[in-house]
Amino acid sequence: MCGLWLQQRQFDRPLFPGGFDLTSTGHIDPGETPLTGVLREAREESGLQLTAADLIDGGSYRQRYSRGEVGFDDELAYTFLARIDGIPPFRPGPEVAEMLFVPLADFAAAQEQGASLTGLTPDGRTMEMPNESLCCLHTEEWQGAKPRIEALFD
Repeated sequence: MCGLWLQQRQFDRPLFPGGFDLTSTGHIDPGETPLTGVLREAREESGLQLTAADLIDGGSYRQRYSRGEVGFDDELAYTFLARIDGIPPFRPGPEVAEMLFVPLADFAAAQEQGASLTGLTPDGRTMEMPNESLCCLHTEEWQGAKPRIEALFD
């Protein structure tokens, strides 16, 4: 089944505590490239030891969103994709509460129609994700990445 893994943010995170986000997101550190940044984030957040050869360029997209009381983000998001068959060997870091698999069609419905999601944890438990708890809904990024994700499963 084609889909993607989301991560639930820890409840002590200052932005979107307990919210559900794309796997291994974050900011590029000084001196990093987008590629080295995503490889570091994958290690830190999900415990995945990926290499550049594992990744496919998913494009770059402008994201603008409110950060509540702390202001407004206007960023350029670099997207990378990896096809991993089966359950990845996750070892979530301290920023991540849980990893959840969602079918691609269900994630599309959340993006395009405001649907809620039901995710499956690596150990087989289900978890409900109300649409308002999804902090990974960025229209421009989704419209660009969706065909690239679908191509991974052709």
